[in-house]
Amino acid sequence: MKKEQREHYGVNQYSRTLLTRCISTFVVLTTLLLLVHISLFYEYGFNKDGRQCHGYLDYPNEITSKDAIELSQFMHSLSQTWQNDKKIYSTFNKGFEESNDKYWTKEIDIKNQYKRNQVIQGIAKEFGLETDRLSDILTIDKIKTNIRNKIAFPPEYLKLKRPKRSQVPQCDMTKLQHHKSISVSFSFLKFKTMRIKLDGLFSDGGKINVRMATTENEQMVKNNIRLNLTLYAQTDDLFNTVSLSRIEDKETSAENIHINSRHTTAACLVYHLDIIFPTNLASYQSFQLEANHANRVSGDLESIVFKSFSVGLGRGAIDLKNIKGNNIIVGTLNGIILGNYLPIEKFGAAAIQGATMIKISPQSANLKSTVVTLDGPVKVIVKEGGRFKAHCWLCVPVIESTLDPKLIHLSLSRRKSVKTGYFNQSKGAQTNLHSRYGEVRLIYS
Repeated sequence: MKKEQREHYGVNQYSRTLLTRCISTFVVLTTLLLLVHISLFYEYGFNKDGRQCHGYLDYPNEITSKDAIELSQFMHSLSQTWQNDKKIYSTFNKGFEESNDKYWTKEIDIKNQYKRNQVIQGIAKEFGLETDRLSDILTIDKIKTNIRNKIAFPPEYLKLKRPKRSQVPQCDMTKLQHHKSISVSFSFLKFKTMRIKLDGLFSDGGKINVRMATTENEQMVKNNIRLNLTLYAQTDDLFNTVSLSRIEDKETSAENIHINSRHTTAACLVYHLDIIFPTNLASYQSFQLEANHANRVSGDLESIVFKSFSVGLGRGAIDLKNIKGNNIIVGTLNGIILGNYLPIEKFGAAAIQGATMIKISPQSANLKSTVVTLDGPVKVIVKEGGRFKAHCWLCVPVIESTLDPKLIHLSLSRRKSVKTGYFNQSKGAQTNLHSRYGEVRLIYS
């Protein structure tokens, strides 16, 4: 009995020792994990309500301001417009079940295989897909794949992974045989606000130019703002898929112009939009441009002072020069922002995926600027001095000066990812920079 008791006691002792070791190991690992998190939060910061309060651009608490939130809301609205153009291959939305819009993906829930095939064939014909036999298309997935093949500019996650083919047409407007032009003009004395929205399924290659009148014929029209839209297509019938509508809101003195395309083939349909301001226009109240697909928005409007100026892109580059206004905001979901800007009160520039490399010339000491690139670098050149806050989640911001580096004054910060201070004068314009996955560089010149 004593031997059995000793064996039983040894087993219990071993079990308790093993349990103690497991608990000790768990406590040690948990403590290490907690210390790592505390270290990261101390190093890079943590915003408890960031995703709800100022989360679309993932601001830290140091950057949060009313102007920064307005920029975040502007970028979120661009995202919503981009989502609307993806609806022909998005998941079926029951909220639009009663909609007559044929470009929503349609849900099929018919148990009878024959009826199901009939519905599928009807959808295929509606989208212009060739189906000689009913058995050619048996599933909705195959239809959606064919539709994706015919979308000129799908987002990255819907692109089919296959090598490029030499026979795929390149949408170069200089090589497209068919073209058509449409002109719109209105008096800036009558309409103080211009809103332009350009969406739909255009091919890659579209260009938008915003400029002053240059030729003699353009300068003869003194009091009108003019829009010249030129379409380039592979086939003449593609022009029928483009619509241009105008709504004149006399109560708010606003001219609303909407350009839309709904072609679903692989054939090229490219646009060039020329927005021309008269030379005798010195100031304008509000200019708003929003486009989903544009390779580049460029222009030079040095002679005009805007009260409000905004340009938003779903995908493409913004390269504007000498834009002067009280409130300027530019943004792209996927692309790069370039150019030089002369803001007076507020300035905002943001790219979700891409880069922001701009030059700011403050026109007042009360200017507040916010420049953001979530997934990419931020580089800002600021003329003269002022205050700054620079932040990047996983890097150390760089503050430089081509004039005198000794004039850079940094405030104490508990985190390396945030740098605050001022250059030359502590009461100048405020510049805020922010990036999530990229470097941040601020240069005073």
